[in-house]
Amino acid sequence: MMNINPMNTNPQRNLSFQKGLYFTDSPKVLFDKNIKVDDFMKKVVSTSEDGFRYVENKLVPNNIKDTISNCSFIKDLSEKYDTFVYVRKPFKCPDFENYCSHLKIKWFDSSKNKVETRDVVGLSNDSRKFALNAMLDKLKIEEFF
Repeated sequence: MMNINPMNTNPQRNLSFQKGLYFTDSPKVLFDKNIKVDDFMKKVVSTSEDGFRYVENKLVPNNIKDTISNCSFIKDLSEKYDTFVYVRKPFKCPDFENYCSHLKIKWFDSSKNKVETRDVVGLSNDSRKFALNAMLDKLKIEEFF
C-alpha cells in the first residue's frame, strides 16, 4: 500500500465537496500507483485519498463545482470511489458551427479492476453558456455520450 504524503494530498476535499471528488486540469489521471513521479512532477501533481495522481484544476468556478458535486450520480460515485471530473471550458465547434461543453468523469472500479469513464456533452447554437447549461442538465439526467 502506498503511503500518501500529506503535502501532496488534495486540498479540495477540505471544501464542501463529497469525499473522493476531484476536479482535474486534464482528462488524464494516473491510476497506476506503481509509476514513480519525479521531484518536479510532485510539485504539480496532487494525490487523491486512494493514492491516484492527477493535476488539480483550481479554475473551475465554485457554482459549477457545486452543481456537479450535488448531482446524484456524482454523489453516489464519489461515496464509493475517488472520482475525477474534467470540465473543459466551453468552446465553439468549427465543424458543426455551434458551441460545445464537455465533461469527463473517471474512476477506478476495484471490483472490476478497471478504469470507468463517462462523458457528457452539451451543445448550443446560441452561446457557450447555453452549451454549459445543456451539459449540466444532461449530467443531472445521466445522459452520457
